[in-house]
This record gives sequence, C-alpha cells and structure tokens, in this order.
Amino acid sequence: MKKNDIGIPIVNRKELRLILDRIREKAGTKGVLIMGKPGTGKTTIAKQYWPDMVSSNQLATHYMLRGIEGFVNAQGQLMYPTHAIDDLGTEVLPSHYGNRLDLVTYLIQTAYEQSRAFKMYTTNLNYAELVDRYGDRVVDRLKEKCYFFILEDTTFRTITQAEQINEDLQ
Repeated sequence: MKKNDIGIPIVNRKELRLILDRIREKAGTKGVLIMGKPGTGKTTIAKQYWPDMVSSNQLATHYMLRGIEGFVNAQGQLMYPTHAIDDLGTEVLPSHYGNRLDLVTYLIQTAYEQSRAFKMYTTNLNYAELVDRYGDRVVDRLKEKCYFFILEDTTFRTITQAEQINEDLQ
C-alpha cells in the first residue's frame, strides 16, 4: 500500500471499501478518517457505512438553534451523535446568543474524554491543514481513535460531467 511522506496510506475507492468492510467485519474499536480532494467519493462511501453521518455545518446549525444543551445533558454527557462527521474543516464557528464555540473541536474532545466511539470522519483538508484548523491535541486524539486514509481517485464530478456531455451530444 502506498503511503504519503508521514505514513498515511493512500488508497483508491475500491481499496477503501475493502478496508472498511474488513474494519466492520472485525467490529474494530477504531474509527476512520478519510482525507481527499473534493469529489473523490469520501462522503458517498462514508454514508454507505454510516448513514447517520452529519455534516460539520449541520452540527453548527444545531448549536446555533439549541446551544450546547442540544448536545449534552445536565451531567455533561454527549447526547447528539458525534461519531460520524462529514466535511471537517468546512464548518462555520457557530454562535448561540452571542456565545461562540469551536463546536467540532469541543465535540471531538468531549467524545474522547467520555471514551465514546469514533466511527467516520471525512475532510478535504490534508494532514497539515487539519492540524492548523483543529490543533495538535485534537488531531492527536483523532489519530489515537481513527485510522487515517487519503482517498486519491478520479473525481465523480469530472466523470459525471463527461457522461453528461456525451449524453447531451447524442
């Protein structure tokens, strides 16, 4: 398996599906973080394995509407599903009645501290950008709880566009 300069495996869609099947089969305790360029199929594949995945911006909207009470109970235990988050790094920093919170960082740290399951995360950010956005501490926790993969494949959008042009010209 090909790896990048810091040892993260680089896979195509077929390899990633085989790996995810194997992880699911073994009922592994670690989750998966998929990095890659837009359109490579990260979300499409992730939702096949974890259909309850939410986008980081859905989380931000939920916070803006309900505040932190929409995520944790009175004892501080997470109630909202945070084990599968799509598009890390694209979220806005939400505000609830003027209270700003780096929500994804908070949720990842809280899930880690409460020994919650980490299942699936996707991002268009590369490793260095992930560290810049969330900091060493959060990325280190993600590394402990997740296998990292870089998905490199032809973008679906290019394929779809080419197919649409062929269809339109016939």
